[in-house]
Amino acid sequence: MLPICGVPETIQRGLSAYRELFCRQEGFEHVSRYVTGLILSANKTDPARDSRFTGLGGSKAESADDA
Repeated sequence: MLPICGVPETIQRGLSAYRELFCRQEGFEHVSRYVTGLILSANKTDPARDSRFTGLGGSKAESADDA
């Protein structure tokens, strides 16, 4: 897997609505990098979590009420 050199534009656009929740730009940038890593990581450890984002197969996703 190639290294992630920045937050993809699509993720930036998706997270831009949440910018006002952060007092500092650095905090928002950290969360943006964290979310990018969760979505793009090749090391998937929870197929149920992943299927919630992608809508693709995997194991049955549990709702928060089921946990």
